[in-house]
Amino acid sequence: MPRPSSDNLFTEQRSYRPRPTPLADQLRDLETLQRMQTGTDPRLLINPDIVLAHQQLEEDIHRQMNPNPADEENGPGENFNHYDPEPEAHEDNDSLIDQLNAHHTSVDQRNRHQTIKNHWTELIPTLHGAYLWLQVKTRNWTSSNAFENFSTDFCTCDRFTHRQVDLIDLNTQKRESIPFCQCTPDILHLLARGYIGSTPVAPQTAFSINLLGFHNHLWQWCTVGTLPFMKAMQAWLEERSPPLLTQSGKRRDLRTNFAAAIDVYRLLGDRTNNVIKDTLHLTKQQSLALDSCPACFGSPSSESFTQNSATLPGSTPQNHPMPPNTDSQNQNEPTTSNQATQNQQPPLVICLDGNFQHRHHFAGSRNYTELITPNKFIKPCSINEMNDYIKNQEEMHRVRGTRDRCADSHKAADDKRNKSTWKACDDTGLMGCCCRHDSAIYLANISDGGENRKYPLSILNQVLSDVDSTRDVRVLYDIGCNLKKFISLRHLFPEDTNRLTFGTSVFHSYVHNWKCQLEFSPRYNDGWGLSDGEGLERLWSFLSPLVSPLRYATRNHRLAAIAHKIQFHNERGKENLIHWLGHKYNKAISRKQESTRKLDSLYKLINPFASPRASYDIQFFEDQWNNQRQFQLNHTDADRERQERLASFLDREASLNRLRTQLNTMVSTDAGSYDNIFQSLLDIASSMEQQQEFARELPGEHNILIGQDGMPQTVFAVFLQPQLTPC
Repeated sequence: MPRPSSDNLFTEQRSYRPRPTPLADQLRDLETLQRMQTGTDPRLLINPDIVLAHQQLEEDIHRQMNPNPADEENGPGENFNHYDPEPEAHEDNDSLIDQLNAHHTSVDQRNRHQTIKNHWTELIPTLHGAYLWLQVKTRNWTSSNAFENFSTDFCTCDRFTHRQVDLIDLNTQKRESIPFCQCTPDILHLLARGYIGSTPVAPQTAFSINLLGFHNHLWQWCTVGTLPFMKAMQAWLEERSPPLLTQSGKRRDLRTNFAAAIDVYRLLGDRTNNVIKDTLHLTKQQSLALDSCPACFGSPSSESFTQNSATLPGSTPQNHPMPPNTDSQNQNEPTTSNQATQNQQPPLVICLDGNFQHRHHFAGSRNYTELITPNKFIKPCSINEMNDYIKNQEEMHRVRGTRDRCADSHKAADDKRNKSTWKACDDTGLMGCCCRHDSAIYLANISDGGENRKYPLSILNQVLSDVDSTRDVRVLYDIGCNLKKFISLRHLFPEDTNRLTFGTSVFHSYVHNWKCQLEFSPRYNDGWGLSDGEGLERLWSFLSPLVSPLRYATRNHRLAAIAHKIQFHNERGKENLIHWLGHKYNKAISRKQESTRKLDSLYKLINPFASPRASYDIQFFEDQWNNQRQFQLNHTDADRERQERLASFLDREASLNRLRTQLNTMVSTDAGSYDNIFQSLLDIASSMEQQQEFARELPGEHNILIGQDGMPQTVFAVFLQPQLTPC
């Protein structure tokens, strides 16, 4: 057969069109879709897109089997082509089939996951009861009979079926034939031997309680990953036992099985804690005392609190008090310790903060998996209710969003700056709450941007509902000033307004202006003691090893791992609480002694402002402190901004006068230096132009500086700068 010429080949290549999907394949796909639509196919879960694909596929097949009658009427003499699908149509069919296959895979995974979950839900209560009984029987698997077979205590039948199971312990691994029966779950037979299976039905792999407990302690202290831990354990065990191989002769990959056993082990521990709470009928505050901090949420006797209230770090020394703030001038001032004794409970000091390192990517989990929220986290429904409550209050009181200088300086509060980072994440961070002893109280999973107010307010609402309704609650937050204004404008928590006090954390308070520091800094207000509000920064540092491994974990594993780590953090805090209190108490005493020595040294100095001349005394310092606070309270933000602009105008005018003086000196001493004189003239002209432009922004105000009252206003503006910015 002769080869086609290059021209013919070029023409054929140009006229090539992709072949349509074979009719037999389309008929087979159509038959599958029809079975799914009628309910005779096991893959019954279909979405509207699949139904639409079914209709389009049926129409395409009908057109191929029954050509268009209009084409037949034209006759063979007419130059009309029969139906030939375009390449785009063929690609659409392929994409629809791919979508169908992907949907089937998703359905299979979802059904498999749901089946496993249902089996575990059914078995966990029975498994937990046996776990508690065996824990007592074997003294938490430490006695000599820890790995004896206790199956006869759960079942006495003799109808057994043997199956090979891989058993992994701390010092040995083996493949053993285990007898199972129909009347007792397989997972219970393994637990009776001291092992936890990795699957609820017909487990082929089980790990010992001692191995899981060892990994739990190692993970709490070192945050070791599942994969490196199992690789190390396999290398360790293969030196002492034969390796566990698959049917093809390869070493088994035990990471997935071990991760499933870890989840069951932690779940049994959580259920044990819940049984203790339910048995003791603990209230919410008592539960917080058990899980978080007994010093903050316990129930101390009123007598002991009254006796110790005078020596609390928050109380002011009577011999040399710190600069006080007047009650009538500072509405944000917390009640003193003596006032708190009227409620017979010390005030609860908590701090709030957000963290955006603990992000989670969309690709880390399937969207069909139901989100399980641990008890330490605020439920998503509660967060949504708080969001609706805020919106309703804004509509009711006609609140408009306004810019706040303190909030603008706080980068994390602005969710618009990090949209490029968060666009690939379904969870963008954490909002936390801890007490003054650094024990975590509650957390909220942030799922939509920055520190939206619904997250700290939902946590605050939960804390207010858990503690006694008569107990004062003091909140330290990076932008506590803004949070207080936010609540006040929307009239949130009206029944708790009298017992709420807000402040800024010590480290972040220095970002705020001086007036805000005087009103909200815990170092300039009574009742805060030595609480710094930075406990969550230390908590985030403790949780930092989890950032990388949890970024692509499933959402449920991420929340469960964080909750488990926080539980260990709180338990360690309770163990060290006595040492912590002693350290803080000694620090408070040393701080008091140091302040006393500084005041004593000042009392020996001569006060040049006193008339007649005398030494400094405590009354003078109190008056100076009160004058400072009074000055700030009597000046609004608009007044302060106006005075700052006037002071800046004076600074520019002083710079311009220095340039004029420099020019006059150069002309009188060195008239020949034309270049320098010309440069000075240019500088003066540029400065005058800038000064005139700046003066246009001060209509009517800059004239005061050059008018009859210029000197008093100048003196006042110069005096204003040290008042606004403390030394």
